[in-house]
Amino acid sequence: MTGPLTQAEAETRARVVTAIDTSIELDLTATDAFISTTTLTFDAHAGSATFIECQGRLLDARLNGVDLDIAEHDGRRLPLRNLQEHNELVVRAAMEYSHDGEGLHEHIDAADGARYLYATSFLDAAPRWFACFDQPDLKTRLALRVICPGEWIVLGNARCRAVETRPDGSAVWESEQTPLLSTYLVTVVAGDYVSHHRDHDGIRLGLYARRSLADVLERAVDDVFEVTSRCLDTYHDMFGIRMPFGDYDQVFVPDHTAAAMENAGCVTFDEDFLYRGVVTAAELENRAGTIAHELAHQWFGDLVTMRWWEDLWLNESFAEFLAHHVRMQHTARDPWVDFGITRKQWGITADAGPTSHPVAANVTPDTVAALQNFDGISYAKGAAVLRELVEHMGEERFLTGLRQYFDAHAYGNAELADLLDAWREAGVEGIDRWAAVWLTTRGLDRLTATDDAIRREPSADGSVRPHRLTAVSLGQDGEVLGEQDVQIDSATTAIDLPPGLHLPDSCDDAWAQVRPNRPPEQWPSITSVEDVRSQVVLWNSLRAQVRESETSAQTAFDVVLRETPHEPDALILDTLTTWATSELCGVFAPRGERALRRRRLAAVLTESLQGATEGSDRQLQLLRAVIELTGDVAWLEGLLEGTDVPVGAQVDQTLRWRILRRLARLEASSGQPVVGLLDAELHRDSSSAGVLEYDRAWASRPVAEAKERAFRAIVAPGDLPVSRVIALSGGLFLAEQEELTDELASRWVEEITRTSEFRQGWALSIVASRSFPLANVTPELLGSCRALLDGAELPAALRRTVNDGVHLMGKAVRQIDLQITNSL
Repeated sequence: MTGPLTQAEAETRARVVTAIDTSIELDLTATDAFISTTTLTFDAHAGSATFIECQGRLLDARLNGVDLDIAEHDGRRLPLRNLQEHNELVVRAAMEYSHDGEGLHEHIDAADGARYLYATSFLDAAPRWFACFDQPDLKTRLALRVICPGEWIVLGNARCRAVETRPDGSAVWESEQTPLLSTYLVTVVAGDYVSHHRDHDGIRLGLYARRSLADVLERAVDDVFEVTSRCLDTYHDMFGIRMPFGDYDQVFVPDHTAAAMENAGCVTFDEDFLYRGVVTAAELENRAGTIAHELAHQWFGDLVTMRWWEDLWLNESFAEFLAHHVRMQHTARDPWVDFGITRKQWGITADAGPTSHPVAANVTPDTVAALQNFDGISYAKGAAVLRELVEHMGEERFLTGLRQYFDAHAYGNAELADLLDAWREAGVEGIDRWAAVWLTTRGLDRLTATDDAIRREPSADGSVRPHRLTAVSLGQDGEVLGEQDVQIDSATTAIDLPPGLHLPDSCDDAWAQVRPNRPPEQWPSITSVEDVRSQVVLWNSLRAQVRESETSAQTAFDVVLRETPHEPDALILDTLTTWATSELCGVFAPRGERALRRRRLAAVLTESLQGATEGSDRQLQLLRAVIELTGDVAWLEGLLEGTDVPVGAQVDQTLRWRILRRLARLEASSGQPVVGLLDAELHRDSSSAGVLEYDRAWASRPVAEAKERAFRAIVAPGDLPVSRVIALSGGLFLAEQEELTDELASRWVEEITRTSEFRQGWALSIVASRSFPLANVTPELLGSCRALLDGAELPAALRRTVNDGVHLMGKAVRQIDLQITNSL
């Protein structure tokens, strides 16, 4: 099979092929494979040549009535020669259902055995289910014809209707023709899905999920429709263009390898967003943010699409920014606070790492390289700098430019320069300088306060970036002693603040690493600071200082112990306890300290749980955290039996699996095997979600058999769907079990490279990322990982994952050495 599509090949083909129309016929009645017949009409330069992509077993192919030699098909590409001015190509192929969330994915519901299908064509997976010119700037109008079991429904990018029932009981569905679409945005959904519909402002909205999740979907309907309707109204007003693709369906599907996919008019979401148990307000806001994000893509990415993947930011940065910007109008929570404690930290970690890259104008020579840039930089950093841009130019000019951009490029493609031109025409001054500073550089500055100044240290690439921010002085009780707006244009900027803790960027506006003028031991209580944005800046600074070994993880752990009993916000509390559990008590702690720190944190959180308001989000979050940390087997068993449950709390199915995962990890200390408990729970919850929970809990057991099974699922080909491999990965390398898995960690380094022989796309990088043996950090393992990274045989699709893992493991080694030195 040929390698990934290169940018040079895409540019060449785009000069040859134009005016594409596509018709796809799928026969989905067989369960072992499906037949895909694609008819493409297109224009070309007479006598020219190019190729079509189709990743299946070709049965026949015919160009302008002449049979092609299918022996020339290399598994993905089929040459097309002697093209005419107007062409018709018909390709028929037998294709495999996928089980990795890409291509035409098949899921067998564990609850009732029903089959469900959905297609993900991103980034280069479209040829896994239909023949196409698979690049974002060769848009096509498309129509579907689907033959499927009679009880199924079919969805696509345009409205689908059942047009025939055949004597064998199968049904034929056909879609209307879509507007022009990039191939990576094409989808089909087929199965016995349950649905809800509403009309909003002339647009038909649809919600879908597997039939076994009908009651869970029912509970979410009002909230999801309300969020969708509000965002639609806001986007219509902002962009001056109505929803570009007619109906708007949102389908909650199993085994999604991403949170969601913005298929035009038919978005697929990971069905984990259909919460089966009690959830916090922050979790509902997270779902609302994802809904807003994917809806924004209908304009940014679907209506106007980047020409090539180097301009990915035109999709993701804008959708990320708008998801937070529009919710400012519709929620009591400040979404930018949530952004600061979660998404911004994700982006800063990526931007400070070895695989940092610009927001825009990235070097993406092929589709494999492009996939690596779907990270915290393209999403969070891009959103953060857009937020600063809106503050600079004003929202009206920002939106005027966007409207001109959509008008000029609707149903077409665009580049960075096109959007800058639109803003320039809208009267925005200095836009080229802004783009040069924020979009085409990489890394981030460090802003360090002293008693009388803020020092700016540029990132490694030497770029000089301006910052506008607010600096404050905080007193010992967290009170604001003074405040000053600061424009930073030089290496040192004078400030005039009263003595106290000087905090640059107290409103969390700047894209930079922030360091106050005093070490964390001398900070006031973070929760005593009134402005929650300043709290977020302090927490992010503390996390960064630990990673850079400027502050001991032991010191940071003491801060967490002091602050968590007083933290009222469930999302921030979740962020802190997760950080403390995974890093301060885990990978950044000496092995001999990990268990003790977990016990100390569990004790503090247990005491806080006893005083939490009944039925509150904070109570739920504390209960989750204590379950994750406790060594009290009897208490966990009591929760399962319905005793010892805090008043106001509910032990629902989701929480039961959390309890069982912890019992599985404690199997060695309890002296009692838990397989029987896990089997009984799977019988109780025989859903597909239950199967994944079972796998993760089973692999979490401190038993050689469990670890070996999880390891083999990762490094050897098998029949398990990728979703189950990911679940097993989550239970393999765990703190508290390092001695048991050290040998497997070494074997992981030796064998992970071969996984590219039987996995591809997102599935390959996600499995490698989830299973990276960070908990087993030692200088020796770090050396082995570095050798793997240096090896020429490491596939490009794995290199980013290993590079990021090595970077974090190196920081863990330095941090552990710091703590050991401090203890001497």
